[in-house]
Amino acid sequence: MTLKVRIIVEQPWWIVRRYLQRKFFKIAKQEFDSEYETYWREGESKPKNIGTPILYRKLFPKAGILLVHGYLAAPEEVRPLADYLYKQGYTVYVPRLRGHGTSPDDLALRTWEDWLHSVERGYMILANSARDVVLGGVSMGAGL
Repeated sequence: MTLKVRIIVEQPWWIVRRYLQRKFFKIAKQEFDSEYETYWREGESKPKNIGTPILYRKLFPKAGILLVHGYLAAPEEVRPLADYLYKQGYTVYVPRLRGHGTSPDDLALRTWEDWLHSVERGYMILANSARDVVLGGVSMGAGL
């Protein structure tokens, strides 16, 4: 067993889960930052804060809620619902579906598999943040 694996295995479960939650969220943010920088187009791209993934984490949440935005939308557009749910005691994550919140050039390169991967990563974040996970979405986000 390698030293890294041994260190992880010897940690309490809540530390490992917190590490995984933070790691997956960091990957999602880095992915967005990189794609925004690559595909940003003056006059076409939304401001960066519109597309940034959102995570509101409660220490002892009632449940984790994954909110998925719709086609041609972005995380910021479901923030009011995320804010409300967070105030009600839930951990909430709003992923950015790949290609959204950057430019039409980026969106044209993406497939439904890319979007599903964004949702699956969101589930991993919440599964390591709360005991129960509820999925919800708007329009195409609900279909995913």
